[in-house]
Amino acid sequence: MQKDEVWSELLVLVIDDSRVARAIIRNLLVMVGITRIVEADSAEVGLMMVRDRMPDLVLLDWVMPGLSGDEFLVSLRSDPSPELKFTPTLVVTAEASKRNVIRAARLGANGVICKPCSATILRQRISHLIENRFALPTPPLLQPPRNYTVLPPVPPVIPPRAQSYTSDRTPSRNWKEPLKEETIMLF
Repeated sequence: MQKDEVWSELLVLVIDDSRVARAIIRNLLVMVGITRIVEADSAEVGLMMVRDRMPDLVLLDWVMPGLSGDEFLVSLRSDPSPELKFTPTLVVTAEASKRNVIRAARLGANGVICKPCSATILRQRISHLIENRFALPTPPLLQPPRNYTVLPPVPPVIPPRAQSYTSDRTPSRNWKEPLKEETIMLF
């Protein structure tokens, strides 16, 4: 099966409460060659559609009224059916803070894309998921393991005050020229 045929056969579920955002993501998906697209305007509807339609990929907004993106991931990853539990899920959000990205990864998201995104970024992330389709992550890490130890925080590294000194042996551009005395700043 050719790569373009694989892309055209994918069923993608887009879950976002914003109609405009869903339309933009739909257009980006069409630009990369994905035409089988279904949409949900809430995470609750998205969960029902995942169970009914069994999509190949879910594109999920993180911040939504009602059931949020993280609650959706918990519900999806705790489903008893392996077909649903391991559905590849990309979080597409404008709230891509380090905290949210780490939380999404711990809850089992296969990646995070920051809005607004380009068709190129979307194609790269989806292509990575397709190529690694059978190497999906193990069940998500909802709680740290029992042998998890919290290390004390590392004190910040404060650079020493700027010091200057003179060097009488600083190399010049031409190695045959004599060395000149220069002032060098160290931080």
